[in-house]
Amino acid sequence: MASCAPRISTSITRQFPPLQPQEEVFVFGMQDRQPNDAEMLGVVRIGSPMTSRSCDLPTVLSRIMTEARKVGGNVLNITQHIPNSNGCHQITAMILKVDYPQDHLPLTISENANYALLHLYRPAGTGALLSYNLLLDSVVIARSSNNWRTTVRIENEGQYTLSGRTQQTALLPLNIRFGNEYYVRSGIAPGFFIGRPTLTLIDNQFGRIEMQSVTTPTSHFTVGDTANEFTIFAFPRFRFAVNAGIGYRTASFPEGMYRPMRNFLQRMRSGFQLDAGATYFFSEWLGFGLNYNVFFASNEEDNWSWTPPEGGSVIHGRMGMHDRITFFGPTFSTRIFDRQKRNCLVMDFGLGWLGHHNRFAMNSSEQYRIDANTAGFYLNFSYDIWLSAGTSLGIQFTMMSGSYSRYTVTRNGVEQSVSLERGQFENISRIGLSVGLRF
Repeated sequence: MASCAPRISTSITRQFPPLQPQEEVFVFGMQDRQPNDAEMLGVVRIGSPMTSRSCDLPTVLSRIMTEARKVGGNVLNITQHIPNSNGCHQITAMILKVDYPQDHLPLTISENANYALLHLYRPAGTGALLSYNLLLDSVVIARSSNNWRTTVRIENEGQYTLSGRTQQTALLPLNIRFGNEYYVRSGIAPGFFIGRPTLTLIDNQFGRIEMQSVTTPTSHFTVGDTANEFTIFAFPRFRFAVNAGIGYRTASFPEGMYRPMRNFLQRMRSGFQLDAGATYFFSEWLGFGLNYNVFFASNEEDNWSWTPPEGGSVIHGRMGMHDRITFFGPTFSTRIFDRQKRNCLVMDFGLGWLGHHNRFAMNSSEQYRIDANTAGFYLNFSYDIWLSAGTSLGIQFTMMSGSYSRYTVTRNGVEQSVSLERGQFENISRIGLSVGLRF
C-alpha cells in the first residue's frame, strides 16, 4: 500500500547535539541571502506522496525542521521548492548551523515604518484559466491570475476588507498596522458553473516561503499613488456573433424503410447552417442573450415512382424535397478568457422554439408542405480568437435537440393536422460545425 505521508531523505555530512523540540529552526527561502557564517551540516529532501494528504506547506516545513533538529541544525536554506497542483510541496533545503540566526533574517520593512506591506500571491494550480480582480475596500489593487504575485504598499492604517469575485464573492477582513507585513494566498475552488475565489491570510514565515515559489516577477502597487499606473482588464460586455457552416441531422431512420427513399433522405442529413447570437455579459464570466440558428438541406432526383399516401395512381418523374429547421430562444452563457485576455472559450445553453418546415414535390402536380413547432434545447461551444480590438474569429460546435408529435400537412392547398403515436415522433436533432466573426 502506498504511504500518504511525504517521503523524506537526508544526506548528512556533520552532526551536533540535537536541538530540543521547542527550539526554533529558522527558514530562509530561495530568494533570501544565506548567512555568511553558516556551517553546512547536510541536505534534506521531501517529496510528494501519491495523495495530497499531509503534504501542505506547514506540514512539510515542520517535518524538515524536525530533521534539522536531529543533527543540531537551526537554519534551513531552501534551494528548491516545487508546489504541485494538488496542494503538495516538494522541497530541497540545506541544513545549517548559524550563530544568532535571528540576526540574519530577511527584513523587508522596518518596525518604525509609516506604511504596511500586503503581499498577494496565487500558486499555480486549479482554475488556471480563471482570473479575477482583487479590491481593497472599493479600490482595485490587483488581478489574481494563475502563478502570480504582487506587493501592495498601504499608507493608511485601519480596518480593510479584501475581496475577489467570480460568480461568488470571497471576503477577507484585514487589520492593517504600520511596520507589519501580511501574506494573502488567493486561489480558485470548485463552483457551480465557474470556480469561486478563495482568500486566505497566511502566517508570515509560510507565506514568504510559498510566495517565493511563484515564478512570475513581483510587481508593486501603492494604494492611493496616482503616479503608479495599474491596468485592470475591462471585459467586453456585449458579444455579437455571426456564423456559417455545415450541419448534420443525427436521427436514425425507421426500420424497414424503403431503401431508395432511405438513400434519398440520407443525402439530406447534411446541409448548410447559419447562426447569429447577441449576448450581454453582466460579469466577466456570465451572461444572457438570444440566439437564432437555421439549417437548410435539399435533394432532387429523377426517375421516381411515387404513390400518394391518400391513394390514387402512381406518379412518375422528378422528386424534390427541401428542409428547413429553425431555432430561436434565450441563452445563458459562460465565458473563460486566456491569460492574455484576448482569446476565450464561450459556452451557450438555451431552451426555445424549434420549428420544422419541409416542402416535397413530385413534378408539378403533387406538392406537400409540412410545418411543425416544438421546444428545443440548444448547446454551443465556441472558441473566439482575437483579431483586433473589438473583432474576433470564432470556431464553434453546436448541438440541437428536439422532436415533435404533431404537424400540419398541406397538399395542393388543402391543410390537415396529423398526430403521431409515441415511438413515431419526428426527431429533428442535429449537430453543426461553423466559423464566423464576433464583435
